[in-house]
Formats: sequence, C-alpha cells, structure tokens
Amino acid sequence: MSTREQRLTEVVQHMAHEMKILKQGLISMGWRPPLEDTEYRYIRDHVDGNSKNSWNTWVEVQVIERGTGTNVALNKTVTASAGGTDLHKIVNGNLDINDYGYIAQGKHYITIDL
Repeated sequence: MSTREQRLTEVVQHMAHEMKILKQGLISMGWRPPLEDTEYRYIRDHVDGNSKNSWNTWVEVQVIERGTGTNVALNKTVTASAGGTDLHKIVNGNLDINDYGYIAQGKHYITIDL
C-alpha cells in the first residue's frame, strides 16, 4: 500500500469514527436511525404531562410513509392506557392547537393501531 493509500485509509477510518460519535450523540438526544423496509403494526407514545401543565395532551400524531409521504395514521383507531377524551382528534389531520385529545394525569400512553 502506498503512502497516499495509507493516508486515505486513515482519513476514512477517522471519518467513520467521527460519524459513530455523532450518531451516538444524536441517539442520546432521542433520535433513532430509520429502519429500512420495516412494517409497523402500531405506534405507542408514553407521556407524563406536557410543557404547560400535568395533563397528557396530543394535538396530532402523524406517521409518514417513506416514499409516498402519506400519513398512515390518519383517522386510525387510538386507545389509551387510562380512559381518554377526544382521542380521535389525535389522528384527524388537524394541527390546530385547540383541537386535541387527552388522557388523565400521570404516566400513561396512547396506542395508534396502524
């Protein structure tokens, strides 16, 4: 291997290492890498209050299909771990902050059946 090829190999290895560190940092902040060719049965979102009060509220949850841009959660069935009010509004496509669904206070979750 020539000196130039060796140096290029070192640079590529260093870049791969830096990308690994960047990916680990993003994952620690909540980012998850996309899963190729994976089908999902449901989405579950766990919460414990929101930024304004202790209620668990959602304005809209969208699940966008790669390639088509289609919101596959639109008008799907939403259930909650603890009752719930206006859960259908969570997937109705309306982004108005006054159009929301909610469930009781505390650690709970919603499930959207895709």
